[in-house]
Amino acid sequence: MIKRAINLFLPFSNTHQIQEWRKRYDPLYALIPPHITLVFPFESEHPSSLLKKHVQQIAHETSSFSIQLQGITGTIEQYLFLRVVQGNDLIIHLHDDLYTSVLLPYLNRQYFYAPHVTVGRFEQREAFKQALIETEGLNQVFQAKVDRIYVEQIDHHGKSIIESVIFLAD
Repeated sequence: MIKRAINLFLPFSNTHQIQEWRKRYDPLYALIPPHITLVFPFESEHPSSLLKKHVQQIAHETSSFSIQLQGITGTIEQYLFLRVVQGNDLIIHLHDDLYTSVLLPYLNRQYFYAPHVTVGRFEQREAFKQALIETEGLNQVFQAKVDRIYVEQIDHHGKSIIESVIFLAD
C-alpha cells in the first residue's frame, strides 16, 4: 500500500512568513511545504499511472486561476488555518472533481471541505488558545496563480515526496 495525497503547492512571494508561523506552530513544518490539500491522505495500491491519468483528466478541464489567502482562524479540532479569500469556489470544484472515479472510495463525507493552508496543530488546548491570541492581528495577503496539481507520496516518516506534477489548462 502506498500512502498519497493530492495538493496545491503555491509560489507565494512571501512564503517565508507562512513558514515562520508553521515552524512555530506546526509539527509537520519540516515534512511538507505549505499547501492546500485537494485529496486528503489515503492508502491504495493504485499504480501511479492510473492516478496520474485521473488527475490529468480533471486538470485538462480546469483553467489556471488566481487565489488570495488572508487571515488566520482556528478550528474546533485545534488547528490554525490561513484562509482562502479568493478562488475558494474553484478549489472546491477541483476537490469535488478529483473525488470521483478511482478516488471516490476515499471521500470522507463526515468532514466539511474548506480550502486553507494549515499553519498550526495543537494537542494542548492552552497552547492553541495562546496561538489564536498571537495570530489575531496578522493580516498579510498571500497571492498566487494555481496552474498545477501535485500528487505526493507520503513516506513512513510523514515526508512528502512528489510523484507527479500535472498542469492545468491555460
